[in-house]
Amino acid sequence: MCRSGIYVCIARLSSLFVFALMLPALSKAQADNDWVWMSGSSQTLQGSVYGTKGAPSPANTPGARFAATSWTDKNGDFWLFGGEAGASTPGAGYQLDELWKYDRVLRQWTFIQGDISTSPVPGVYGTKGIPDAANHPGGREASAVWTDANGDVWIFGGRGYDSQGLLGLLNDLWKLNSATMQWMWVGGNSTLTIGAAGQTGNYGTKGVADPANLPGGRMQAATWIDQAGDL
Repeated sequence: MCRSGIYVCIARLSSLFVFALMLPALSKAQADNDWVWMSGSSQTLQGSVYGTKGAPSPANTPGARFAATSWTDKNGDFWLFGGEAGASTPGAGYQLDELWKYDRVLRQWTFIQGDISTSPVPGVYGTKGIPDAANHPGGREASAVWTDANGDVWIFGGRGYDSQGLLGLLNDLWKLNSATMQWMWVGGNSTLTIGAAGQTGNYGTKGVADPANLPGGRMQAATWIDQAGDL
């Protein structure tokens, strides 16, 4: 019961009314912030279940890995490439070239392509600028990634294997055509000329674009796209 005057009573009742109106929104916000376990094991260092390449299955799952590259396509499906294999997986301690897709509607993983290997997987570069079903980046971790307006995927560098299977900091640029699922070597070096230290960059003249310019090898680089679609 209000004892401090009618205006104070109205103010208190108004506050209670507003709070009552907010309760559904607060409940929804709390619900939206809840985590849901969608897939995978609750235990660490689990191996992969590959199933049939290209076929989704509720049993499929990528194994434990570190510093994989990931992105989301136009349908909202999640993609995973590479990373360093964890213990109890094929190739434990090696950089992977596996490509996986998680369908958000089916809630199932698909092993799309890559090598199930217990040894280093070198890149198959083919001819620069020409996509080919045989092409693929070498196994790697911590690559930079972005998607363009067509939904194609671009990957730069990371720590991984060159065309000879040598491990180091790469500066190669790759494009994955989202329709054909073929890789194309776009630019950069296919071999690590200075070994594990990585590939040196070619800077040219500051502020002047040049086809000879090239960033040096690196991992964990940051990327973004501007309004013109440039990286």
